Amino acid sequence: MGLAVKDSPTMDLVLAAVADGNHAYPALERATGRTRKRLSTILSRLRGRGLIEGTASDGSVRVTGAGRRMLAGDRSAIGQLGRCPTTAHLVLSTLVVAGPCPLGVLADATGVRKSAVRAALAKLRQRGCLSYTGGAYALTGQGRALEAEYTAAYGAPAGLPSSEQVAAAWRAERDRKEARAEQLRAARAEQERRRAARKASRPKRRRAKAAKPRTIKRVTKPAATPAAASSVPVRLGPIREQRRRPLPTEGWVR
Repeated sequence: MGLAVKDSPTMDLVLAAVADGNHAYPALERATGRTRKRLSTILSRLRGRGLIEGTASDGSVRVTGAGRRMLAGDRSAIGQLGRCPTTAHLVLSTLVVAGPCPLGVLADATGVRKSAVRAALAKLRQRGCLSYTGGAYALTGQGRALEAEYTAAYGAPAGLPSSEQVAAAWRAERDRKEARAEQLRAARAEQERRRAARKASRPKRRRAKAAKPRTIKRVTKPAATPAAASSVPVRLGPIREQRRRPLPTEGWVR
């Protein structure tokens, strides 16, 4: 479930005091017990949300119709007091209606500033209410429970887009993607054209012929083949008698 919604007792107190007929600062200080500086801040916030009109300096502050409905218990106007995170509630309800959507589709469908939608998405994702897959945000179980809690407490958010508005936002997102792709293709073509122009403007240089490396022919001797065995007898010459040295007691003897 979501976090507990914070109450705004000071704003309720000041709004009720103005409705009771306290239209100047002295009367409001006595009725609420707040200082003049604090009352000035609260009155400025109430005036900015359309719950009061006029100023307390001249005693012309009055409660508007939205402020009376708020005091009467109309829950649809409770978000004007700042109790309900209106942007987060609107984003969650839009995701319930449209399904997973990217940031651009949510901003176009709701009509809220893209920066505000981005901040709300970041906070909801940090709380585990959203998942981000493939460039699109989708509700988790916790996000659906939080959206149901907000809707039960404050009613449907103001500015909830219809199915036609969501379809128009998807078409606008596709058109933006196609435009970005076309710009990217044009930029690449221009880059290639400039590169070709620079290459064509460069003077052509003649390359000197590289000298052929000198090859040295090596003469290899054929391997010696063993002589074939011959069957013809080989003459070794005359065989001489072996001579021996005579002994001292002998003469030369053959």
